[in-house]
Amino acid sequence: MKQLTFRCSCCRRIVPRNPRARNQHYCGAKPCQQARKNKWQQNKQQKDCDHRANKEESQSAWRQQNPDYWKLYREKNPAYCERNRKLQRKRDLKRKLKNLSVMTRPILQRRTRQTFKQSEQQEDRGSCKEGLVSTTTLDAIQFPHNGGIL
Repeated sequence: MKQLTFRCSCCRRIVPRNPRARNQHYCGAKPCQQARKNKWQQNKQQKDCDHRANKEESQSAWRQQNPDYWKLYREKNPAYCERNRKLQRKRDLKRKLKNLSVMTRPILQRRTRQTFKQSEQQEDRGSCKEGLVSTTTLDAIQFPHNGGIL
């Protein structure tokens, strides 16, 4: 008897089909099973109002029982906080860049990229200068074509 196979939706490998599972889309590898579970939970969350309400209710109850969780987490993990600050600065700049005119956008993108590279190089060396943080904001960047500050 010829053994049937299928292509796993996660890892894309061709594997033998389990004869007991009719519509098998994922192989038995742990990451693939986790992907299958995540997809099921996502679908359940989108389609089932009761499931979504129960999840929100249980999360809010947990937050009320553990009000200082995030404060303690940030105290224990300063690297997490620093990384989050750095990424937030990039997100803020990206959002501000969307609102700029087409003429000033390339100049600003070039300057902010250079500033971020400089600040990352400084951090890699182990010294973080206060001045680099303020130069990443849009308020401090001057444009030569109009001589003004944005």
